[in-house]
Amino acid sequence: MKQNQYPGILPFAASVEWYKLNSEAEELRCIDFDCKLGLFACNRFRIDAPEGFREISVPLLSEGKKGRYSDLKVDYREKWNKKLINALKTGYGNSPFYQYYDYEIENILNIEYETFKDLNVAVRNWTLMVLKWNQQIEWVDNEEVIAQTTEVKPYYQVFQDKYGFRPGMSILDLIFCEGTDAGILLLNSKES
Repeated sequence: MKQNQYPGILPFAASVEWYKLNSEAEELRCIDFDCKLGLFACNRFRIDAPEGFREISVPLLSEGKKGRYSDLKVDYREKWNKKLINALKTGYGNSPFYQYYDYEIENILNIEYETFKDLNVAVRNWTLMVLKWNQQIEWVDNEEVIAQTTEVKPYYQVFQDKYGFRPGMSILDLIFCEGTDAGILLLNSKES
C-alpha cells in the first residue's frame, strides 16, 4: 500500500496543494500531535470571497489545547459553522458546481462533532468522495513534520477576472469551481 512520503498534519478543508501532495497515497499517515507543540494552523483555511479571500478559523476550546490533536474540542458557541455556510454561499454561490454540493457540506457543518478530529475527518471523507479517491488514514504519534511544497496548475476560480489565479485556497474552492473533474485535475496537475 503506497503511503505519503512524510507523515503530516491533517488540516481542516486543506489546500488544493495539500491534496495534490498527497494525491497518490493510498494510505495517509497523519500525526496525532501533542498540542503543546502549537501546530494550530490545522484549523485555518482560505476560501474565495468578493473582497479577495477569507481566512477562516475553526474555533477550538482552550482546555483541549493541552492534550493531543485527537482531544481537541470545537467551540460552537459563536456559531462559526453558520458563518462559514454563509461565507461559502457568498464566495461560491455563482460558481459552476456549488449548487450540486452545498447541501452536502452544509449537512456536515451543521453537525456538532464531539472533537475537531471527528469534524475534520467527516469533511475529508466527503472531499475524497467528491474527488473519487480511495484513501485511508493511519494515525501516528508525534513524528517530525517535514514541510513540503508544490504548485498546482491554475484552474477556474470565481473571482479570477478580478484577482487572477490565487493558489493556497481550500479544496472546497476546487470542488465548487470544477466539480466532478476536481480529482482528475489534481492527479493530472503538473508542477510549474
